[in-house]
Amino acid sequence: MNVGNEYGLIEEPRGMVERFFSGDSLLWTQAAIAVIAAAGVLILAIIVQTIFF
Repeated sequence: MNVGNEYGLIEEPRGMVERFFSGDSLLWTQAAIAVIAAAGVLILAIIVQTIFF
């Protein structure tokens, strides 16, 4: 019995890739851009605080 497969740990990445290349790819791209932008703003805020404060 495959324990990893029982919890969907093995199937999940493949499912995400299939979802990415299907119709939801635009949604995934927007989500990725939002996450990257949020991280960039956070890093910028930390840099600004360390320089000016």
